[in-house]
Amino acid sequence: MYKINLYENLRSPQNPKVISIDSYVDFIKEGINETQVLTARVHGKGTNLYDRIKANRYCVTHNFLYNGYKSDDNIISSTGLLYYDIDEPIDNSTLDESKIFIRHKSLGGIGSSIVVKAYNITVDNFDRNYLSIATELGIANKIDNNASKKSQFTVISYDKDVYYNPDSYEFTASTENLSFDSNISSSVCYLPRNDSFLNNKYRLTNASDFVPEGKEYEVFKDGVLTAKVNIPRNIPQGNRTRVLMAIVQQIVALNPFSRYEHTLNRALGINQIFTNQPLSEKEVIGIVDSIIKYRDNKTITPINNKIRKIIFKGDSQLTRAEKTAIVNVEIGAIRTNKTKQLIHDAIENWDKPEKITAQKIAIITGKGIATINRHWKEFKEIVQEYNNNILL
Repeated sequence: MYKINLYENLRSPQNPKVISIDSYVDFIKEGINETQVLTARVHGKGTNLYDRIKANRYCVTHNFLYNGYKSDDNIISSTGLLYYDIDEPIDNSTLDESKIFIRHKSLGGIGSSIVVKAYNITVDNFDRNYLSIATELGIANKIDNNASKKSQFTVISYDKDVYYNPDSYEFTASTENLSFDSNISSSVCYLPRNDSFLNNKYRLTNASDFVPEGKEYEVFKDGVLTAKVNIPRNIPQGNRTRVLMAIVQQIVALNPFSRYEHTLNRALGINQIFTNQPLSEKEVIGIVDSIIKYRDNKTITPINNKIRKIIFKGDSQLTRAEKTAIVNVEIGAIRTNKTKQLIHDAIENWDKPEKITAQKIAIITGKGIATINRHWKEFKEIVQEYNNNILL
């Protein structure tokens, strides 16, 4: 049985009660002071009376359960549900009712409130699954983005014809990083060099942001997470919407000022080239529209999906051969420094009443004796001092 939090009104986001979803449906169907709702609908949104009625009605949070005050820090768990607010009239015949748990009129009577079942929703994956599921429902370009928060309040409305389907489809949240590096296709390509729909005017990574001004490249010995547009070579049919959405989201996040038509052209191109059975143009338009809407509301950020150790500046004039030579030298230096650190730590932490030898350090560090011997002269003095003390 699904449970949600009930609050006295919009001004009381603390100490909620817990009610069953069946009780919520009864409140909608039977009405809680339904005369108030009908009065609000007559006067309409934006009027003082409407706002006063709305502010004083019971409300719920569908997405998460809270411990005390309604804030992200006090989330206990997902309710197993997701709530969508649609301000404009919607043609119910276009909705797949098998996937809708609850649908009823909003407080104003013009829009709709839609609730779906969603398994495995978490605080971390809420945003991307919220948008992905909306797209699957075909409502991504209609939902109120201001109501897409984890802690979104929903005022108790009234609709004697509320739709309630306890046997509705249950969506399963994607918990994976939306980079799709290797878990969808064993053969992944980053953007092809001869790709006509993704040109050099579009950023495909934010890696160069990590290179300081005036430097040709920067080295990160422990690696740094960057965002990159990754496209599987073959997007399977069952994942088309979700994968294309992730790709477009990354492109838009890396290019926040790109023009709508350019983004759409790129999405259509990716759909045609990399999808076994392409989505319809209408479906692609819906994906792009929803992503652009989230961008305009500043709720999209790049997904960090690639660790880089050596990054060249974006306008570097070095040839590929020159870059390769630099990478080989720097990676070699990183490995050498790590080996030296391992040897140093092993010597510093030596607590045995016996002499230190290269062979013993090789065993402790897990490195080959040849590797240890290459660097041993740098540690000879400290080793000799320790060994001499052992003999005293």
